Amino acid sequence: MTLFIFGGRSTALEVAELTRALHPGMRIVHVVGDEEAPVGAGGIRLSGLAEALGRLDGPARGIITMADQRLRLQKAAAMAHAGLEPLTLIHPEATVSPSAAVGPGCYIAAGARVSTQGQLAAHGMVNLNATIGHDCSAGAHLVVHPGAAISGNVLLGERVLVGANAFIGQGLEIGDDVQVDAMAQVTRDLPAGHLATSRALRVVPRLDLKT
Repeated sequence: MTLFIFGGRSTALEVAELTRALHPGMRIVHVVGDEEAPVGAGGIRLSGLAEALGRLDGPARGIITMADQRLRLQKAAAMAHAGLEPLTLIHPEATVSPSAAVGPGCYIAAGARVSTQGQLAAHGMVNLNATIGHDCSAGAHLVVHPGAAISGNVLLGERVLVGANAFIGQGLEIGDDVQVDAMAQVTRDLPAGHLATSRALRVVPRLDLKT
């Protein structure tokens, strides 16, 4: 079996490490954009995916690891065009309720939690120590960064990105293509195509250091 990991840095490296631990015999190929340098001896650019698949003598799967939603959609289209089935990876130190449903191509990182009756559609990514509350439902390509907390009964649309240590309150509805910045606290419904951000950081000189 060969796993094509779409991405070459950051989460892609975590996914590769987890894959080696869970599937020791699986071959890993990083797929990066055509403008990037291939990662590792076996890495390829996206334009070389069809050729690489044609050389295989066994089954292959794929997983998307970048946070940029435009890139995620591009890679998902490339996977579908190539007939590459998605692989779901759940870290053994993650907690996924028996009543939860995790869609194809999802990555659930160490310390992450998907609570009772949580529903994740395809290609979701729940990063380190992030929490999906009970009865949440999320559309495809949900990206939740480390430490974020999504309360119970939240309805998340497609291509939602939740920044590190952000908070989304109970029972809210978050529209498609919403981005919640790191540290933001969301306490009301968010319409599709909007950005929720915290107050801008103010940086001033420390007068007490002057002599």
